[in-house]
Parts: sequence; C-alpha cells; structure tokens
Amino acid sequence: MFAKTLFTSIALFALLGQTAVARSYHDRPHRRRHWEGKFLHVTDIHVDPTYLEGSDPKQLCHRVSDLASNNTAGVYGALGTNCDSPIPLVESSFGFMHEHLQNVDFIIYTGKSNLRKSLSRTHYRMEIPATDIVIVFAICPGDTARHDRDVVVPRTSTDVLSDHKMVVDYFHKNFDTKRVKFIPTLGNNDEYLHDQIAFGPQPLLTNLTKLWAPFNLNLGETFANGGYFTQDVLPGKLQVISMNTGYFYAKNLLVSDCDKAGSAGDVQLQWIQANLQKARHGHYSVYLMQVYFD
Repeated sequence: MFAKTLFTSIALFALLGQTAVARSYHDRPHRRRHWEGKFLHVTDIHVDPTYLEGSDPKQLCHRVSDLASNNTAGVYGALGTNCDSPIPLVESSFGFMHEHLQNVDFIIYTGKSNLRKSLSRTHYRMEIPATDIVIVFAICPGDTARHDRDVVVPRTSTDVLSDHKMVVDYFHKNFDTKRVKFIPTLGNNDEYLHDQIAFGPQPLLTNLTKLWAPFNLNLGETFANGGYFTQDVLPGKLQVISMNTGYFYAKNLLVSDCDKAGSAGDVQLQWIQANLQKARHGHYSVYLMQVYFD
C-alpha cells in the first residue's frame, strides 16, 4: 500500500528545508503541556540500507546500470519507482519530526518498515500545518523493513531485525518515549518471509519483544503467540488495540482461513470482540490499528 499519510508530508518538508540529521530530543527544550489526545501517525517507512545513490531504479536502486542515463537514483530516493527509502530520506523525516512534532501525546506506527512502496515512491500531500502541532501519542503500523523483491540481494532475517532496530532507535532518539507513548503494529513486510506468519511463539515475535522493550508496551501472551496486544494510552479513557492482520491475508499459507473455528484469525477476532465488550462496559474509547485486510 502507498504511504500517503503524515509521514510522507513530513518527508516533503524534510527535503525542502530540514537538515538530514536526526538529533536527540534532549537537544532542545519542549514546553510542558496538558493531555490533548493529539497523536502522530507514521507509516510505511520501508528503510533500505542497501539503497545506492546514483544507481538504476529498474534494479531497485541497488546496482548501477551499464547505461549511465539509467542511473537516476537520487540522494533522497527515486520517486515513482519500486525503490524503497534511503537512509538520508528517513533521517530527514525524523529531523522534521524532531523539530516540529514534539508536542504529541502518543505515536502510532503502521505500514511497513522494509523495502517496497516506501516514502520514495509516494505522492506527497500536506494535511496539517508545519508549525505549532501538538501530539500526545504516536501509532506506528509496521512495514519497517525493505521489501524482499531483489533476487540478487535477497532479504535475510538479520536484515529484517536490523531495519526494525534502526527505526526503533530513530524514534527513541527523537522523542521522549517516557512521555509520548509509542505504539507499533506488524505489517505484512515485517515478517522474515513476506506475508507469512504462523500462530504461536516464534523468533520474530521474541526478537521484537526485546527490541520494543524500551517503549514499555503491554506485550504479553497475545503478542508472544500472535503479534497483537492492547495498550492503554489514557487508563480508563482511551486504549489502542494493535492487531496483526497477517492472519487475515489470503497469501499467508501458514495459517487456516479466519472463518474457520480455532484458526489464528478466528482466535484474534474473538479476542478483539472481548476487548471491545470490556471497553463498552468500562465506558472508555478504543482505537483499532492495523495494516490492511485482503
């Protein structure tokens, strides 16, 4: 899916006027403020450490073509191609967030962190003013790593975890995550194999639990077995349910269809229903966050 949300707007401003260096949030003062429920939504980062400036976009910006005129990959990406996000683009975007989007209550992180359909191939659009933005939390819906589509340089499980760690470090460095709650979700390109995730304990979920530990998330049994969890943003008033829609993908061959009783998708849907009923009885609001369904 195309990353057409706030992160793309941030990237545009970063290219226009921001220094491509992500500094620590400790480097500048931030006014204390009351809780307003404003949040930052970041999606589909698809960072690609193997991106090569001056390479051929038809080779996914990983290699140089013999024909010099084909080598058009820029410093900040190759718009309109299948290339993913180079590190300078990601750093510039986080630099903009650091400068202009500190006063949020939480962060939502969705989409994909790995290669493919990344910031570098999106259509930029502005949906919010660039100044005086107050954010209380951030939601980050997945898809962090690059897409595994280069047969010459196939993506490895080590690459996936490295991409996740890189993005975690960017968020941790640029936001006071003790104050601003960071809430991620898995994308269909965040697994070791594209679109493929089994139900039950597995190395990917174990490693993500360790990587996301600094954010103090409620990663209990449901995350250990299925990659989904609930997170209180404002206890008694607002909760986020972070889903794992990988169990609803027709392309996921590791689980049964979600309409079958006892399947991974069915178990998750029953869990969601139970949490929504609990929220209704408790009179608090719930945000459902996910990547997408088939």
